[in-house]
Amino acid sequence: MNKSIGVLLSVVIGGILIAAIVFFIIQNSGSNRVEIKATPGTKVFAKLPGGEEQFLNSVLTNANGKIKVDVPIGADLILRYNNEEEVFTNEIWKEKKSISYDFNAFVSVQINAVPWAEVLIKLPENDDFITPRTQDFIIPPEPNEQNTNVTPIRGGLKVPIGATIKLVYQDKEKVFSYEEWKKESRISHNFSNP
Repeated sequence: MNKSIGVLLSVVIGGILIAAIVFFIIQNSGSNRVEIKATPGTKVFAKLPGGEEQFLNSVLTNANGKIKVDVPIGADLILRYNNEEEVFTNEIWKEKKSISYDFNAFVSVQINAVPWAEVLIKLPENDDFITPRTQDFIIPPEPNEQNTNVTPIRGGLKVPIGATIKLVYQDKEKVFSYEEWKKESRISHNFSNP
């Protein structure tokens, strides 16, 4: 009797272990679990490698702006809030398996200069000016475009609140603090004027 209970127990435990392993393989072969922290109301989509979009979930207010979604392997993540959109490529989220984005922490700014000038930004958390990143452009530049950060920038830039913007033309430069441009969300400068 004890021997048959031991055999039965071994079979049950073995079955449970096999089921757990199969479940783990299935779960990890087709998708990755990603934690998303975003503005409540944000809709989360996966852009599949073939280009098709798949709705995954919405960030709810009562979830403290956090949700977990299963993202298909190789897919990019798209966050949409009102008329705004932010894309996170598979390379961005696959290692950390988390994304954090607050649509309310970014503002749009139109930038122009005469003659055309190079645009650099200084993020609030940094001390150095950098070339705008792909995600900073409201209308993403074409992959083969050179000098994408030269005015006029189609559609403008979407930068974090508090960003400082610098225009550079030859040996001249003009720096605009956030306080200087936030009211009109526009920067314009003529380097020809003394």
